[in-house]
Amino acid sequence: MPIINYSKLVGENLQIELHDRADWAEWRLCYGGGEEFRTEYLEEFSEREERKEFKRRRRLTPIPAYAKLEINRVKNALAQRLPDVVRRGGSKKWTEAIAGMGRGVDRRGSSMNSYIAKYLLPEALVMRRVGVLVDAPRVNGESAADVPKNFRPYLNYYPVEFIEKLIPAPVESVSDWAAVMVKDVNRDFDIETGEVTDVNTFRYYYLDPARDNKVTIATIDEQGLEIKAPLQTNLDAIPFVMFDILASLIKDVCSYQIAHLNLISADTSYALDANYPFMVRQRGNAIPAYLQGEENDAEIGAQKGLWYEKGLDAPAFISPPVDPMKTSLELRQAFRKEVNEMVTGALESMGDDGTMEAGLAAIGQCFEDAESRLWDHWVAYESSNPNNRKVPQILYPEDWSLKTDAERLEEANSYIDVMNKLTGQTGRKEAGKTAYERLFRGRLSVSLLDKIKAEVDAAPYTTSDANIIIKAKKEGLVSVETGVLALGFDPGEELKAEADAEKKAKAIADAQTDQKVGGPGNPDASVDPNSNSVARQGDDPVGGVQGRGEADTKEKKE
Repeated sequence: MPIINYSKLVGENLQIELHDRADWAEWRLCYGGGEEFRTEYLEEFSEREERKEFKRRRRLTPIPAYAKLEINRVKNALAQRLPDVVRRGGSKKWTEAIAGMGRGVDRRGSSMNSYIAKYLLPEALVMRRVGVLVDAPRVNGESAADVPKNFRPYLNYYPVEFIEKLIPAPVESVSDWAAVMVKDVNRDFDIETGEVTDVNTFRYYYLDPARDNKVTIATIDEQGLEIKAPLQTNLDAIPFVMFDILASLIKDVCSYQIAHLNLISADTSYALDANYPFMVRQRGNAIPAYLQGEENDAEIGAQKGLWYEKGLDAPAFISPPVDPMKTSLELRQAFRKEVNEMVTGALESMGDDGTMEAGLAAIGQCFEDAESRLWDHWVAYESSNPNNRKVPQILYPEDWSLKTDAERLEEANSYIDVMNKLTGQTGRKEAGKTAYERLFRGRLSVSLLDKIKAEVDAAPYTTSDANIIIKAKKEGLVSVETGVLALGFDPGEELKAEADAEKKAKAIADAQTDQKVGGPGNPDASVDPNSNSVARQGDDPVGGVQGRGEADTKEKKE
């Protein structure tokens, strides 16, 4: 029998304060949308609406997804800056893993940036928190020789609903948590029947006081029975990190989207079932009849009408009022605008100066702190000796500005204009590097941007404007070699151009010159320097060469 009564722990939910727990299902459905959201939150009009009518209305009701669009807009803004995250140091296996090599950080081929963008950001922005557990394959044996060469830790993320227990450790402990229990949902597939069932198991991590507070891992089922013998590790800290951005961006938006769902359902139902003109006829003694018949049951249509008696008002079609539809449409548009404002406001409130950029920076700071802690656990798996651990350095961007391509280009051009007016190489190059920052920050990796800046520092010129360079060359203010480099051509290209020019000049000379007479394009090659002018006069001093003047005279006579 195990020393710990695991059956008491399952479902006990001793956690840190998670006061938003009652809202989790609403947040999840509001962001997820789809049929599940519509089924859960679409209300019946009243008891007079028959169940059959309600089902039809529910089937025809569009599903609003404005909250998802706004959350994804923030997620994409953060994801596009992930290439700017600097991750330095670490072991070779860690470097390969974060780049997505060797099955990546999650044993499914994800790089760290894609792992954050696909899994951690959506969970954190919607649910406020997401847990990440650093795990590793079990090793049979106690010596380093028993560790396989392909041994590598990996990451598992857990939505807040799957974190069953989370007990903080004392402040003096090296571990953030005294105990953590997470739920794993495993798919069990029956080959014979094809039936797929979900089997819940739990992993319970705790600091074992009997082992000098080393981490012990127990795997149990839903009844609290051990599935396998507890694993006694040499870890000093439970390898679990909570990514917490301190507030959910969707928290105050859900009620708007639920109200929007019911409004748009009512409008759709009205437009489909009630928005038709209907005919009214003043009641009298006249017997209703077709213009083309005498039946009492009249069918009114485009080519059919009714008699009406003298002194009575003519029958007329009345359209339903459109004011309720207009009011509902205006209200829905207002809701959509408020959803945008509330998500933006929730993001802005996270920052110091109340801007979106500051809010993004605050989320980035939370992720930087959590990711740094994550790699502490990773290297602890790689080496039990703290002195041998290669702990990587994690730096998230400081600038989280959101600009369009046009805005980036305009800002970069302003620095280029200033650069061309500054004196001093250092100031010019710093302005040029800032222009590259404004243009490519968030679009290129940090390493590539650093390479570009290094090229700016090493360049013997401070402008690549073709008009400036060509004009300077004509005025003799710059060498051909520097001009070629500044225009972006390979070094030595000017020598090739010079050789091509000489080759072209020789070809022209050969085409226009025979043994004794130089052509008009190359008079220096002629035996008689005046032969070109003589030829133009029509003389034939050497015989056999007819001057152009004589030929013209003959043509005119003929």
